[in-house]
Amino acid sequence: METISVTKFDVAERQLLQAIHMFFREDDIISTHTVAEAANQVLSDIGQEYQVKSFLRDSDFIREDKKKLWLKEIFKSRNFFKHADRDKTDIHEFKSLFNEFSLIDGVTMYSVIKKTWVPETLLFQVWFSAKHPDLLLDDSDFKKQILSGFEDRRLISPDDMKTWYEMLISMRSGSYHFDAVSLEYGI
Repeated sequence: METISVTKFDVAERQLLQAIHMFFREDDIISTHTVAEAANQVLSDIGQEYQVKSFLRDSDFIREDKKKLWLKEIFKSRNFFKHADRDKTDIHEFKSLFNEFSLIDGVTMYSVIKKTWVPETLLFQVWFSAKHPDLLLDDSDFKKQILSGFEDRRLISPDDMKTWYEMLISMRSGSYHFDAVSLEYGI
């Protein structure tokens, strides 16, 4: 019987990286969301120690009197997937787009806590910027530093998930290397 010792960060890291793999493999979108949101909750909780804020959970742009409503909407899918105490017969409309924003939130918190990129987080950031180029600030550090190593990202369609996943596997195996990317787990 195998036993392993893990920290809360270790758990969140495993969940987030697995959710990114699931996303690129186009596995079940509900399972991907559930795993990503589990990671995000832990990252949000331990992130307080690192002065890390979730831009979805802790947004400074939401009025204080609307924060409860905002969080209810943000967590609607997550809560529907986890609980059945009040809504056993309800039907929930889930959009796969929710996973993109859940994962980018987790990747952002994770990267600040870890203080480095891993293949999964870097590649998801690059994919997200290719999918949503209009959301990135033109003069952001991310766009200047990281994307410069992925000039050919525009040649890979954000919809070509098979190629993105193959690139992820190549990076994780160490055969496609970037100086700013670590293959190590943990903090």
